[in-house]
Amino acid sequence: MSSALNEIVVPSKKSQISLADATFGLTFHQDTVVQPDIVSLCSYGNGVFSIQINNARLSKEVGIQMLLALNAAKQFDELKVLLIRGGEPDFLHGNRQQNNGALEQGLHTAITTFPYPVIAVVQGNAIGTGFMLASLCDFMICNEQAIYSFTNGLAGLFPSAGEDRLLHERFGPVHAYDFMYLSTEATGKELKEKGWSFPILPQEQIEPFAQKLALTLAKKPQKSLRLLKQHLVSRIHGFVSELPVVEPFSLTDQNQFVATGNNDSFASFINIRVETLEQNVLFINIKPVVKNYSVNDCLTHLTDIFDRAKKSARYKSIIIKSVNFELLPAFKKQVSPKTVSGFYNLILKSEIPVIAVLESNSTGFAWLLGLFCDCCVYNGTSSYSAIDPMQDQQLAKVAAMMFEHRFGYSACMEILLSGKEYTGLELQQQIKTLQVAGDGQAMQAAQKIATFWAKLPSSVLIDWKQYTAKTIQDKINGLPEPNETSGTQITDNQENDIMQVSLGPEKDKGLSKEPEEDFKPINDSAVPVLLNTNVISASAYEEGVLVIKMQDREAKNMFSHDLTQGIIEVFEHIKQTPA
Repeated sequence: MSSALNEIVVPSKKSQISLADATFGLTFHQDTVVQPDIVSLCSYGNGVFSIQINNARLSKEVGIQMLLALNAAKQFDELKVLLIRGGEPDFLHGNRQQNNGALEQGLHTAITTFPYPVIAVVQGNAIGTGFMLASLCDFMICNEQAIYSFTNGLAGLFPSAGEDRLLHERFGPVHAYDFMYLSTEATGKELKEKGWSFPILPQEQIEPFAQKLALTLAKKPQKSLRLLKQHLVSRIHGFVSELPVVEPFSLTDQNQFVATGNNDSFASFINIRVETLEQNVLFINIKPVVKNYSVNDCLTHLTDIFDRAKKSARYKSIIIKSVNFELLPAFKKQVSPKTVSGFYNLILKSEIPVIAVLESNSTGFAWLLGLFCDCCVYNGTSSYSAIDPMQDQQLAKVAAMMFEHRFGYSACMEILLSGKEYTGLELQQQIKTLQVAGDGQAMQAAQKIATFWAKLPSSVLIDWKQYTAKTIQDKINGLPEPNETSGTQITDNQENDIMQVSLGPEKDKGLSKEPEEDFKPINDSAVPVLLNTNVISASAYEEGVLVIKMQDREAKNMFSHDLTQGIIEVFEHIKQTPA
């Protein structure tokens, strides 16, 4: 925090606002009973308002009251910042049916399109729909000791394709994938250790931090805050508007797939052992390569096993392990792009999720193929290197795409360009979400994940696999051919985020639907502003206009500590500079 921020005097709650007249523009069913005590709206003064949720269960009535409170807050001309608070021990929780109800009410959209910055003060546990709604706010402040999750089998919640896209965009693909499909439940402290970038604080620091952040924002002009809001919401609004109502499921649905028993017939392979584990998990163990066993033999045998597993209608997840997961180390001369594509297409086309146990040293093609699985479990002391695929132009493109897809841009570049060998623990230092186990424990860790997946209905797993496989396949299809030459392209995750802030007097108090029509720089004669931060740059134009570029690649501009400090520094410059 800057010294200026520490000097802010936080006021006490000033006044509670009646929601009785806040129904303008809202339509409710005629038999709806409004209960004002469920949600309250208060003003702190200085344009800061707060919604307090007094019932943690997201019922229909809670949704109505939140809509009333959001609508009431928008009617105040002095509005600049809104806080949304829940109680303890729970902030808010909801199952699939309650999430569907909130969608039909328009609550998700109402939070996203609120015209000024919204801060979620998440002191308690946020489960299922509660976490989703908190993530739609522009800022989240969470508790180190609270529990956070979205995926919840007992609540019938497994991410739809739309929810997957939304959370990927909101938190980045690496963190979102781990949160939705692997870890599925974590304390705030665990999220912090995995590198989540929003503020996660000890309980006693949350409220002071939230109030100081709100008042810091409230000291800025309304027009600047509206433009900031437009920037913050621009990437997720389209995903929110497309969220579908999803049919709830029950974990008891799995019982219908147990009837085949333990007698599924798999052919005997000289190099592969197949075993049925508990909870409908198929275990494939690839033994050391024997003489005269070719790469095509292995692919043919694995294809047969996958086909039999699908036809049995029993298996919910597959674990693949090898004594030496070089996936055919003796075949290096036989490995070609076509061979590698044969293996990864087998994995992508499987309707059953696949977990790779990379317990021993895995280099080159073995590691690449492991990344095409839905999860990889690493050994902390084993070594991993991506050097082999980089020797072939076509495979190098696939490897670059896949390593970035799983690990993010920075870690991908480090791994592929350095050519280094990393232990599992060294990789985990760079990629905090990596599933790394101790010696002899990787299989146990894989079974834990497989058991969770196996509890889900097959229809849910199939939809998920088809969606994730299509995402990867579309990226592969978009890769240039080996003989193509093209300049460097900046992806959505790498491009500069730009927000434009007016230093001049406020004119229009409405929220523009098209940010570019609301404000445009007058000319190109920009003067760079000298800043201490490395993750923010700013240029001053005539007519009292400042263009700010947010460039925190590591945190994907998701308000890391450095980015927050940079924004504060910029606004201090604005404060001290005449329009």
